[in-house]
Amino acid sequence: LIATDIPASKEIVINESNGLLVPVQNAFALANAIEKLVLNSDLRERYGRMSRNIALSKFSEEKVSLKTLDLYNSITV
Repeated sequence: LIATDIPASKEIVINESNGLLVPVQNAFALANAIEKLVLNSDLRERYGRMSRNIALSKFSEEKVSLKTLDLYNSITV
């Protein structure tokens, strides 16, 4: 994963753990991040495994459903 370093991206991408965050509007940093992943298949695989684990733990159907119910309950009270 390569994403720009903005708050929403940080919910999903942990820099150099499951992907790379690059500064906004920095084409040079983006190009470097792309090159890093193109040239390193082990790193791509590691980031992929970590991303899957994060997605399953943070965004499972059960967790998303519970958070949605909590939101509905908070706005209907």
